[in-house]
Amino acid sequence: SMRNDAGVTNYARKVYKAKVVGVDPGKDIAVLKIDAPVFDLFPIDVGTSTGLKVGQSAYAIGNPFGLDHTLTVGVISGIGRE
Repeated sequence: SMRNDAGVTNYARKVYKAKVVGVDPGKDIAVLKIDAPVFDLFPIDVGTSTGLKVGQSAYAIGNPFGLDHTLTVGVISGIGRE
């Protein structure tokens, strides 16, 4: 069963309740909605894969397995794979 709630911690370690609004278990990703004051939010620009080239650096920022402030670095090894 899928959890219907979660928490999001911001840069200042303030925790906001989050609601799960979508998931794709096959790709290990979820979309969360939080209600936070606008001054606490620093959204990033979301790019597209249109201009990617094999050999470019890739970065993933997240919280796998409950590990805080995780940054994974990789290299684009192929284009057009699913």
